[in-house]
Amino acid sequence: MNVKDLSIKTKILTGALLLVLITCGFGLLSKLYIGKVSGSLFGITDNNGKVVEYATGVERMALSTIMEEKNYLLQEKDEVHQRAEQNVKELMSYLDKVDAVAKQYKNTELLEQSKTAREGTAQYADKYRAGVAALKANKQSVAEMVENGNSVANAADIMLKKQVNNYSEAMKKGLSAQELDQFVQRYIITTNIYIKAMQIMRAEKEEVNYKDRSAWKKMEVLLPELMGLYDDLQKIVVKDDEIKLITEARNGTRNYTESAKSWIENDNKLKAILADMASLGSNVIKQAQDAEGAGYAQLGAARTEAEQLVSEANKIIIGTIILAIVLGVIIALFLASMITKPIILGVKFAESLSEGDLTAQIDIDQKDEIGVLANALQTMRDQLSSVVQQVRTNSDALGSASQEISATAQSISQSATEQASGVEQTTASIEELSASVKQNADNAKITNSMATTAAEEAANGGEAVRRTVEAMKEIADKIGLIEDIAYKTNLLSLNAAIEAARAGEHGKGFTVVAAEVRKLAENSRVTAQEINSLAKNSVKIAEDAGILLEKMVPNIQKTADLVEEITASSEEQAQGIGQISDAVGQLDKAAQQNASGSEQLAATAEELSGQAMQLQQVMAFFTVDNR
Repeated sequence: MNVKDLSIKTKILTGALLLVLITCGFGLLSKLYIGKVSGSLFGITDNNGKVVEYATGVERMALSTIMEEKNYLLQEKDEVHQRAEQNVKELMSYLDKVDAVAKQYKNTELLEQSKTAREGTAQYADKYRAGVAALKANKQSVAEMVENGNSVANAADIMLKKQVNNYSEAMKKGLSAQELDQFVQRYIITTNIYIKAMQIMRAEKEEVNYKDRSAWKKMEVLLPELMGLYDDLQKIVVKDDEIKLITEARNGTRNYTESAKSWIENDNKLKAILADMASLGSNVIKQAQDAEGAGYAQLGAARTEAEQLVSEANKIIIGTIILAIVLGVIIALFLASMITKPIILGVKFAESLSEGDLTAQIDIDQKDEIGVLANALQTMRDQLSSVVQQVRTNSDALGSASQEISATAQSISQSATEQASGVEQTTASIEELSASVKQNADNAKITNSMATTAAEEAANGGEAVRRTVEAMKEIADKIGLIEDIAYKTNLLSLNAAIEAARAGEHGKGFTVVAAEVRKLAENSRVTAQEINSLAKNSVKIAEDAGILLEKMVPNIQKTADLVEEITASSEEQAQGIGQISDAVGQLDKAAQQNASGSEQLAATAEELSGQAMQLQQVMAFFTVDNR
């Protein structure tokens, strides 16, 4: 089969399929190298990166644990011990994570380093716990030593005071010099005991503070000397209570010596433990740093490997892209040539048809869609040529018929115009009558509204007059009360004047006041009578006005009813005239439509005639075979 005979769809799909195959090959190759690069990168992040992270965590927890150890030695608080224990747990947790990563990626060297670090951490934790226990025991020994030392010092102080009292009593009794000499000897030995006890206590404090064993060496010399002084004192005392006191002091000194030895022993153990802890802690940190260094070294190797893979992938991808571009361009040019060449011939054929040349030919010998299109265009040219010839014949006949239609339409249009003119005059007369009736109806509505309003206002006025009458009556009643009050005030002022006259000189001033009050009361009574008379006259006038308003309201209401009936009749007349006007309007509209239709028919006929002439001119554009 010739390639030209393949369908355009097959050609395009074949070219696209080749491009898809090239793209798939490029994608598979890219996926292969991207997978390698991804594996290398994931190895960095999931293996080496995490190893470094976890090893750093081990180192951080080891340092934190050592710091908490120092804090505990300084503070001796249980919460510091608990923090150190928690740090050890977290350190072990990081080691577990390191083991998990090492097992996953079969890193035996890392597993060995983790194992060594775990053992060192366990040893360090054991030593730390032993150190805490030794420190607590040391603290207990110090407390016991201090307590026993205080008892020795107290016993020495008591013995000294007792010898002083005994010597004072002997002096008071006037004993002989030989007897007094015995008291002096006991006092001297007791004083030496007290001094030795104080020296031992001071050496104890120095040893507790400095722990260099120099003070302890002094204590090892002073304690036997103190025990010897007890023996010397016991040889020269005779009282039982003094012997008992010496025995208690000797026992206290013995207990103190045992406590001091126990403290020294515990402190030596603690020093050894602390030295071991420092060594083990340094080892754990070194092991963590070694694991971290190994992780960084593996990171560098993995980074180098990833960079090599990326470089290779870039080269292959760039080569594949260039190959795909070259093949794509070749395929595109080949397909474009196969498809566009016959299309260009078809375009030239179509341009000839567009210029009116119906004698043009198209020469495309292939069986694809373009060949089918060329055959269809050739058939279309033949059919179009036949149609143009028929249109020329029909347009001539159409021109003659349109002239006859135009003459008839003009005659009909003239008759319709005369009919429409008569209907318009009738419509105008009916509209004038309708306007007059409508105006009467509107005036009747206004009159009805005014009458209704007047009736309502008259009713309201009657109600207002009624309330005014009631108010006037109430005012008259109140004024009557005022008049009665003025009368009573006049009587009271008269009585006051009489009483003032009886009082003589003392009542003169009050007499003048009573006279003035009487005048005011008389004036108030006269004024109240006048106001009462006016109020009664106002009540009479208001009652007469109310009666007149009551008579006016029914007449006004009746007038409003009559006006309302007139309004209703006017509205009915207006509706009837409106219906007549609508009917005449419809008749007028129909006449106008007839006239307009006739005019349009005439215009259409004229336009049809013009179109026929234009069609003849258009058909003259085409060149056809006169066969």
